[in-house]
Amino acid sequence: MPTYYLDPVIRVTHEVIEVRRPSYRMFAVREIRHVYAVRGRTDWTRLSPSSTGLIGVVATAVLTSRPVIGSTSWSMAAVGGAACLSIAWTVIWWAHMRPHELRAIYRDQLICLFESHDGRSFREVTRAVARAVEESANV
Repeated sequence: MPTYYLDPVIRVTHEVIEVRRPSYRMFAVREIRHVYAVRGRTDWTRLSPSSTGLIGVVATAVLTSRPVIGSTSWSMAAVGGAACLSIAWTVIWWAHMRPHELRAIYRDQLICLFESHDGRSFREVTRAVARAVEESANV
C-alpha cells in the first residue's frame, strides 16, 4: 500500500485517509469527490500573550514618552508610528490565525478532511490527497 503522506496528524494512502486530530476519522479515498482548499475562520484562541503584551508595551511607551521627548510633533509621530505598528501586527496575526482547510464531498456530505495553520504541511497534504484521489480514479 503506497503511503503518500504520513505524520502524527494524518496518513494518506491510496486506499484511506486517516485523520487523528481533532478526533480520529477514516475516509475511503474511492468515495471522496470534489476536493478543494479554503481558509477557515479566525481562531482567536491562538492569539498569544506576547502579541497582546506587545500592544500594551507600545501604548505605555507612547503615553509616557511625552515628558521625555517634550515636543508635540515628536509625540504625534510616536503615536502615529505606534498606531501603524499595532495595525500591522493585528493584520499579520489575523492572517496567520486563519487555518487552511481541505474540504471534500464524502458520501454526499461536505466534510473537512484536514485543517492546519502550517502552510507547508497543508500543501504537502493537499498534493498527497490529490495523488491518492487521482490514483483511485484510474483503478
